[in-house]
Amino acid sequence: MSLLKRKKTQPVSTKPGSPPADLHRWIAKRAYELFEENGCVDGNDMDHWLEAEREVREHQPAA
Repeated sequence: MSLLKRKKTQPVSTKPGSPPADLHRWIAKRAYELFEENGCVDGNDMDHWLEAEREVREHQPAA
């Protein structure tokens, strides 16, 4: 019986200008919070996302 070799995971590379995965998660979390704060009404997903993105980026340290 042979042993299975595990592949080493590569770090996720991002293209220049693309946000890191954590930033995306923070925005998604905040957008969902906005959705809940606004009564879980469908149809405002883009507004919630853009507001969340603005808020999260506003609180990011300057690079």
